[in-house]
Amino acid sequence: YARGRVLELLGRQTEAAADFTAAATEATFHGFLAADRLGAAYAICPADALLNTQRALETLNLGGIARALEWHALGEIDRARAEWFWQLPQLSPELRREAGLIASREGLHEWAIFTLNTEALLRQYDARFPLLHSKAVAKEAKRTGLAEQWVYGLIRAESAWNANARSPVGARGLMQLMPATAAAVAKSLGVRVDPLNDPAHNIQLGTTYLSRRVADLDGNAVLATGAYNAGIGAVKRWIDAPLPPWDLWIETVPYKETREYIARVMAFSVLYDWRLDGSPSRLSSLIPGMATRTEAAPVACPKA
Repeated sequence: YARGRVLELLGRQTEAAADFTAAATEATFHGFLAADRLGAAYAICPADALLNTQRALETLNLGGIARALEWHALGEIDRARAEWFWQLPQLSPELRREAGLIASREGLHEWAIFTLNTEALLRQYDARFPLLHSKAVAKEAKRTGLAEQWVYGLIRAESAWNANARSPVGARGLMQLMPATAAAVAKSLGVRVDPLNDPAHNIQLGTTYLSRRVADLDGNAVLATGAYNAGIGAVKRWIDAPLPPWDLWIETVPYKETREYIARVMAFSVLYDWRLDGSPSRLSSLIPGMATRTEAAPVACPKA
């Protein structure tokens, strides 16, 4: 995609179109942007999400899977996770699929997301991109003026929907808020800071914080996403003029983690937009100066 954009800027449209056509076959950040350059459909092609009864029974009879579900039922979460993720590398793609769908059915959404995060299983979109805490997300997105699908995408990238997630540096909850940040936001809103593992409360604080980064950065969703990950100070250091177009600016972000984070959140936003109503807005509409089309993107399976 990046090569195609450079060729496009050099006026080499035919060569650029060939690169965009190749990139647009993938349901990724670069794939969606490539489709936008062409006016093409998004390559979102969901796989059958029904359990295979025989393989599901075979999966449930495996020692690690069975023990994990039993430990979880007993409230022994750490033991349950250890058993589950010990068993995963030993599963065939077919059984791993069933394990992921079983985890999703049981409400173990984080387990499902990581279980299905292999090349062969990426099209299990229902389980990989669950629509959770929808009332809280819709309410807080509306209150803060954020795109609902963007909030979903950021939560998915931050915590994989684990309300009890805690990072090595102490960030907590669905939107992975640092306690000091959460305390400052809570004070400004006149609300309590804890419990950060309460989904609705965490979403209230997290969306408020994100919306303030948007305001600080002139409404630029790309910069605000980067600031959520790396801090606003770092982002401001990276925007000295002259600047390339914002989609290419992302490729220049010095922090690999943040560079990939921005792309991941943006791609997840598209997939959640599609999950919400089946008609996703063009990804380029989130990127300043990139929106050349206002219609929703059609969705189609790419040709083999």
